[in-house]
Amino acid sequence: MENKYKVVRLNCRLFPVISEEIDTLSKVNANLIRIQGDEIPPEFMDADVLMVVSAKVKGEVIKQLSRCGLIARIGIGTDKIDVDEATANGILVTNVPGFCKSELADHTILLLLSTARKIVQLDKNTRASNLNIRNEVVMRRIAGKKLGLVGFGELARSVAHRAKAFDLEIFAYDPYIEANEMEKFNVVKVNSLENILKECDFVSLHLPLTDKTFHLIGEEQLKMMKPTAILINTARGAIVDEDALVKALSEHWIEAAGIDVFEKLNPFEEVPTKQFSPLFLLDNVVLTPHVAATSVESLIEVQTRAAQEVARVISGKWPENCINPEVIPRYPLSK
Repeated sequence: MENKYKVVRLNCRLFPVISEEIDTLSKVNANLIRIQGDEIPPEFMDADVLMVVSAKVKGEVIKQLSRCGLIARIGIGTDKIDVDEATANGILVTNVPGFCKSELADHTILLLLSTARKIVQLDKNTRASNLNIRNEVVMRRIAGKKLGLVGFGELARSVAHRAKAFDLEIFAYDPYIEANEMEKFNVVKVNSLENILKECDFVSLHLPLTDKTFHLIGEEQLKMMKPTAILINTARGAIVDEDALVKALSEHWIEAAGIDVFEKLNPFEEVPTKQFSPLFLLDNVVLTPHVAATSVESLIEVQTRAAQEVARVISGKWPENCINPEVIPRYPLSK
């Protein structure tokens, strides 16, 4: 039987298609078209479905998608997709929430411990035979300190669960979550971002990137934090003003930072080039290249679940995780 539906899958060089994607889509009569980079060739603008990992899908591109009924994000964040334009054109946008909650929570705690215990600095000096570093670094007890979570969705809750094992007091700021819901996780609700920043020893960000959260943490907010405080960001780079963070770390407004996401560095370049950030020059920051969500298992899960959403829509069903539920679909779907 000839394949009926044209599914264009971007970013196949950086994120190769796996057998689970192929098997899922073959069952719904889909022709999977693999594009190595992040640009849709003109001849495929008539795709029925667009699947993306790290590609930006701008409004001007969406307007050219003449038949598309779904843009499926293989991941959680949809800040690189013009969701408003997709909605205006009757195109559903889906994501895969929660696929990496275990990995991301583990990585957040890893960055907290690594910065607090100065692991990278100790490792570097030990390898250089500077064993006296043990007398030079300042390390404080973690138990009894305050951890502030900015955002209290599924991922932050997994962090809270792990943080309890280190005897941290846990607080959260999220205007959309009630105090009694946080209490279920032994977390205390704080009613303002300012209070979280002023009172907590560790501040960890767990927010999507939106117009409201862009540069949510800038110079003003960093100056509110304790000089002994540590900032952790495994969410989205541009939530933090990177220039302000460099200044805060250089001038010791805060003690340290653990960063997995960047505003100005691009870890998903199609052809990797050597990149530089002023953060590279600082000893009081631990950096990882946007890998908090990564494991063999999480990658299989995210690609499989994204393909399953595509299969649902092709089969005429409403997807499980629609970012724009107010959309009027181009093609009728049953809920």
